[in-house]
Amino acid sequence: MREQSMLCRELSTSDPVTYLPRLAESLNDLSMLLVELGRGEEALAATKLSAHTYRQLALTSPGYQELLDAVLQALSELQGDEDGTAG
Repeated sequence: MREQSMLCRELSTSDPVTYLPRLAESLNDLSMLLVELGRGEEALAATKLSAHTYRQLALTSPGYQELLDAVLQALSELQGDEDGTAG
């Protein structure tokens, strides 16, 4: 899955319309997998990148706002887990 994200990142530089949404989705998927594996810091980093990418997409296409909101919620939860404030 990490390789898929890296490939999407490379392709998004030449064709962002096609590959930025795939990059955001693959980073989000990677984050969820990393959480399941107990790799919280890596999951947090992937979620931050996913949120950044969805934020870029939402600026030009409001249809991505809902996905951005979901990723930001997950980011908030992960940050709480990392600093011990999740409940």
